[in-house]
Amino acid sequence: MSEESDSEISVSYIIDADHLTWVEERLVDELSTFIEEKLPPGAVVDKSGKNVLIGFTEGQINKRTLKVYLKKFLHKFELKEKFRVIATSNEEFKIQKRREWDFRELSS
Repeated sequence: MSEESDSEISVSYIIDADHLTWVEERLVDELSTFIEEKLPPGAVVDKSGKNVLIGFTEGQINKRTLKVYLKKFLHKFELKEKFRVIATSNEEFKIQKRREWDFRELSS
């Protein structure tokens, strides 16, 4: 990405995927790739540590649509029973382990 395009893009959504790393470290990369494939042209997806950042150069998807994509990701990787998607603010989501799961049981 050039410096010129960086100034035009602001972060629209942040996805905190810290709990996914309790299962497997690569899941954050998989999430980033999955979301990038689902978003329309003009969307930029970047990974920053255990967070996935989403920005748009043109247009934007709404919050509900992004939450549906996150749920589809959990379903695809058979994680829906272990994790849920929580909106922590207007621009932030967290993939949180469900209460009934102990983090030591997540990798099995």
